[in-house]
Amino acid sequence: MKRLAILTLVICAQATAAPLNDELRQSESDRELTALTRSVETFNRVDLLDRGLNSWPVRRQLLESASSFVFVSVPFWNYDQAGREFVELLGSRKRALRDLELKVIQGWTSPWLSKGGRKVKGEIKDIADQYLLWNSPLWQRRFSFNLFRGHVHDKFLIVDGSKMVLGGMNISNEDASGGAAMNGTHDTDLVIQGPAVHQATEIFLKVNQLGHHL
Repeated sequence: MKRLAILTLVICAQATAAPLNDELRQSESDRELTALTRSVETFNRVDLLDRGLNSWPVRRQLLESASSFVFVSVPFWNYDQAGREFVELLGSRKRALRDLELKVIQGWTSPWLSKGGRKVKGEIKDIADQYLLWNSPLWQRRFSFNLFRGHVHDKFLIVDGSKMVLGGMNISNEDASGGAAMNGTHDTDLVIQGPAVHQATEIFLKVNQLGHHL
């Protein structure tokens, strides 16, 4: 008898869960929840990826699963083992899916600091639908020797508008080997699912259009 009562309660709870969730997502309910918790419910799922040891496998999985588009924005993309691997992953996915939309924004920096960034540019331009070298000296602007002024510092990897990696890591051996090698950088990324990914996609596209206009 007791088991029957518990089973009945579970069934009733499941039956009311969906309508309750729908009600909680309404704007009025959102405001009430915000007032109660003193924080905004974003409905995003966010997982911390501590160092490259955990971030790089997630990046590979995202690229291998891409079916609609991949947007990448990064200030430093070195032409080392990790950098070449990233180029190869993008190229492989693009060849497998010709309709895959690939847009890349790479920050311009001095050839002495880029560690092969010019080679990355050459190879990415061959496979990307759009490639933007942000704030290069060839832009119609007053050139500054302050390399970090006006520097793009977004680090987006957005896949299909459903998932993204956002954080502190550039595309380089030092970042990729963090936690796995003594010389790896200690930095973190976030992998995010939810409305924030749509907002990041909009930000990327606005920056991309602005850059091509300039």
